[in-house]
This record gives sequence, structure tokens and C-alpha cells, in this order.
Amino acid sequence: MSVLLAALSALVWGTADYIGGQASRRAESVVVTLVGQAAGLVVVLVMLPIAQVLIERVGWREAYLILGGAM
Repeated sequence: MSVLLAALSALVWGTADYIGGQASRRAESVVVTLVGQAAGLVVVLVMLPIAQVLIERVGWREAYLILGGAM
């Protein structure tokens, strides 16, 4: 299972890196960075309600580990 998750993580990371590189060729680096950070903020805001439920059910430490792995 850990090998599968590591491979999936590498695939997602590599794809994001490639897309960011292609976008920075077409647009200013600052714009690409701001868009990437805005997308990350959206992900965090979407995960906040999930975090609240996890904290209530499993506690802070476990919720941190689950959400940290999901991001």
C-alpha cells in the first residue's frame, strides 16, 4: 500500500511541477505563483470542515496525520 501511495504522490507532484513549468513559460512567474497559492488556499478551505469532523471523532493528533497525508 505504501508503494502505491508513494507512486501516486510522485505522479501528482510531477504533474503539478510540469504544469507549473508550462504555465510559467506562457505567463509571468508571479501570476503563476499567485494562482498556485490561491488553488492551495481553496484546498485548505475545503478541508477545514472535514478537519473539524475528524478532530471531533479521532482527536487532534490523528486528524493532523490524516489531513497531512491528504495534502
